[in-house]
Formats: sequence, C-alpha cells, structure tokens
Amino acid sequence: MITAIWAQDKNGLIGNNGDLPWYNPDDLKMFKELTLGKTIVMGYSTFASLGFKPLPNRHNVVLTSKTLDVETVSSPEEMCQKYDNFIVIGGAQTYLAFKDILERCIVTVIDGEYVGNVYIPDLVSGMLEDSRTAYPATEKSAAREVIMYQKNYLPETWSEITNPSQLITDLAGPDVYPEPDKVLNALNYTKPEDIKVVIFGQDPYHTPGMSQGLSFSVPDGHKTPPSLRNILKELESDIGHRDSQDLTSWAKQGVLLLNTVLTVERGKANSHKNKGWEPFVDEIISYVDNLPQPIIFVLWGKHAQDKEALIKHKQVLKAAHPSPFSAHKGFFGTKPFSTINRMLTEAGSTPIEWL
Repeated sequence: MITAIWAQDKNGLIGNNGDLPWYNPDDLKMFKELTLGKTIVMGYSTFASLGFKPLPNRHNVVLTSKTLDVETVSSPEEMCQKYDNFIVIGGAQTYLAFKDILERCIVTVIDGEYVGNVYIPDLVSGMLEDSRTAYPATEKSAAREVIMYQKNYLPETWSEITNPSQLITDLAGPDVYPEPDKVLNALNYTKPEDIKVVIFGQDPYHTPGMSQGLSFSVPDGHKTPPSLRNILKELESDIGHRDSQDLTSWAKQGVLLLNTVLTVERGKANSHKNKGWEPFVDEIISYVDNLPQPIIFVLWGKHAQDKEALIKHKQVLKAAHPSPFSAHKGFFGTKPFSTINRMLTEAGSTPIEWL
C-alpha cells in the first residue's frame, strides 16, 4: 500500500518556508500514530527541515540524488522496487512525484486560514472519498477534519456498477495476484458497449507473473497452463493456430474475459472465494445481460454454468471445462470459436479474430 499523508488548510496550504503554518498537537499525535513502525519517504527539503535527523522509530528514506546518512532513493520507481508498503510525508514535489502510484491519501484539513508559501498539488482528483471525520477544537489545537481517499480502480465506462475499489484495497498484498491495477483488466480492456462475448474463468493464476486480470490469459514467455493449452488446441482444430497465449487481443475486440473471483493468494487456488467478489461479478453478469447488443455467454464447466440462472436475455453456449480432467468429456470437438462467430454473424455483429 502506497499512502500519502499531509495536513492543509482549506486553501491547500501545507508549508511556510520549511515549517508548518500552524501548531496542532492533536494532528501531530495522529501523524505519529499512523507512521510509527512504518517506512516513510520524504524529499530532501523535508529532511532538511527536520535538521537532517530521521524521525524516530520509523524507517526513513529520502528521495534525493545526494548522499546522506539515511537510506536514499533516486526515483519513485526505485522506492517501489524496494518496498511494497510505505508512506509519503512530503514535501510538495515529492507528493507530486508519487502522484500516479498513490493508493491512499490521508488528509487533515485544519480549520482556519494561515500564511505560507507551499501548497499541496492536486493528488485526490479521481480518487474515492472513503471516510470523513470531524474533530472539534481543543485547548491547544484548532478544529480539523480528517478525510481518507482511496484509489479508484473502476473504469469510468463501468461507472453504473458498484465500485469494488475498497475490496481491491482490502485484499491487496505482496502475495496477492494480480496486482491492484490489473484486477479489473477485463473491464479496462472491454467497454460495456463493445462486449460481444463473455468467457468465464474461476479465479486468477496463483503463480507469480502469470495473472493478467483476464480469464485464462497469461503473458507470452510463461509456461502455458493446462486449461489454456487445451483452449488453444481446440482453437487450432476449429479455426487455426494462434501463436500467442496472451489473450489481450480478444479482450480488445469485445471478449469479456471474466473470472468469477478476481484475486487469489500465491500458491492457494480459490483462496479468495467468499471474500466479496461473487456479488460483484453477479452484478456484472446481470448488467451485461441487460445491454442492448447481442452477446454470447460462454459457460465452460459447472462453475461457470452455475451463473446461467442470471442470464435471462442473451444467448448461452455451454460445454465441459477445458481442464485436463474434463476436456475429453465434452470440450474437445465442440468448435466453440467458429460457433461463436457464426452466432455473431447471424445476429448482425462482427465476428472475433481469434488467431
């Protein structure tokens, strides 16, 4: 989790010549509680404002090309290569450097207007407001409001369905696949108005580097999983040989490659079953079923066929699962790819280029 934390006034002011424009001990206490024991990263100017002394009981890292007595990194990319979880604590240019990869922002808005010369860049546009808590003034501290923002993973084109960003954030971790930015790749690559075919998988591959957020698909260069190998074997028998096992080109043509569970723990197949994905995916199915264009739902195996009750308006194509355990019991020889293209053509839609 990559988090940014800062305090500002209502105008976005955060600093005054290397110092805070206010003294708010209640907010300083919260900052300490949230950062103790954590890895924090700051810019050179912020570290200088601390007297070049690291904050105690935290792992301090400075974003700079200079040589210091604490750990330094030269870029946000280097920081991300070294650490999965850290908190960005300033200043303005450092916040801006990490803007595109922030997953959470914790913002304190201090009541009142103050004098200063450093303002926070816009970091939260497009993020989702997760919570907002007001704290009254105390003897030494002005009133303040703490606002939590989280990254919005849902593509704008799918804004009519429930946003699962909180679930993605809650389930994310270094041993959870795919990475948060890839969890909704099926939706990222395939807009609702472009959908022609839906192919269900069960859950993502649980081996590092394999999961792309698209059912059955793996990056080229990796060992082909058994079910995908059988899919490509049937494709070759049906239409012709496909060189790539990366199915992104299908997704870009309107094939929604959707797993029924969208995350998984490393080495633990189906480990995120009943973690919250099933209602979200069911909502997608019902939403797609009510789209105006002709769409074919492809249900391979019992797990996918359990979703048939949700499909009330579209055509359904069923067969055995392509797994080695069942492919010879009703998957091989079904010619699904030419059948789908024939059904699309008959419905007045453009066929898929599968090869």
